Parts: sequence; structure tokens; C-alpha cells
Amino acid sequence: MSSRTKIFIVLVVLIIIILLIVLFLSGKRNAQEPNQVQDQEPATTQEEEKPTLVLPIKTDSFEQNGASAVVALAKTFSERFGSFSTESEFQNIRDVIPLATAGYSAELESMLTLSVTSGEYYGVSTRVISTDVISLNDAAGTASVSVNTQRQEAKVSVQNTRVYYQTIELDFVKESGVWKVSKASWSAE
Repeated sequence: MSSRTKIFIVLVVLIIIILLIVLFLSGKRNAQEPNQVQDQEPATTQEEEKPTLVLPIKTDSFEQNGASAVVALAKTFSERFGSFSTESEFQNIRDVIPLATAGYSAELESMLTLSVTSGEYYGVSTRVISTDVISLNDAAGTASVSVNTQRQEAKVSVQNTRVYYQTIELDFVKESGVWKVSKASWSAE
């Protein structure tokens, strides 16, 4: 057999395998769909299903009261605010502006106008390791959280990295029933 014939046979076999995988996966999806209602009467030996209460899920978790909402916002804010690269043109700051109070949003906006990117690549990726609620006064609508993070810094290329740990202190204020970040400050490395 010529090499062209061998390549053709291999390609045909690969296409058949891919088609079989697609058919197998689409069959699983159909099997996972809920059963349609049938016109048959249920058997009398089965117990009747007890009604279950389904509670709606809040889409905006930061409207919740208590420490869980503050911690969720602290994690989200810290990871987004702390992760950036010169290629994203400070998108991280734009991402957290809706999570900040009006006053702190203005500070973040001014940060954007003062920020300048250099010619070489620089990026930081931030992951939350732990959080500590320092203070929380739900009635007064104030809170403080300390967030311990692991940060990976890349200079010039993504292969030239350094891992370090840093803490960010966040202050929160409740505006119209929604927790917002009013101040963020990174500790020294």
C-alpha cells in the first residue's frame, strides 16, 4: 500500500470513531433529559410522591445578610482586583468597579487614568487561600475582611514566574442593601 492509501484509511477510521463518540454522547444527553409524561395510570403499589418545597436561588449573593455575603464578595473582589496583565489593559480594575462603593469606584476610575503599561509583558494571577472576617456589623452595614492570597507574578514571559503570598485588607459598606467594597489595601510582601 502506498503512504497516501494508509493516510486515507487512518483518516476514515478517525472520522468513524469521532462520529461514534458524538452519537454516544448525544444518546447520553437524551437519556438524561426528564421523562415525558405518559398517559398511563400509576401502579397502586407505589407510594405517592410527597411534595417538596423548592426555594428560589438568589442571583445576587451580595444582597444576602451576614458573613457569607461579605466573604463571597471579598473572595471575588480579591481575585479579580489582584489578577492582571499588561495585555488586558487594566480590565481587572474595570471588572471590580461595580463591586465598589461610589466613592471607591471614583478612586478606581482615577487609577485607570493614571495607569500606564510598559512595553514588556507583566502579569499577576491571584488565588484566595483563606479569609478572616475581622469585623461585621450588619445593622450598621459595615465590615472588614482580611484575605490571604497566593499570587503568581510573570515578568517578560509567562515562563519567568515567581510565587508569593500577600494579604489584602478590605472594608465594606452596605449600600441599598448590597455589600460593596469601600477600601482595599495590599500588605507589603
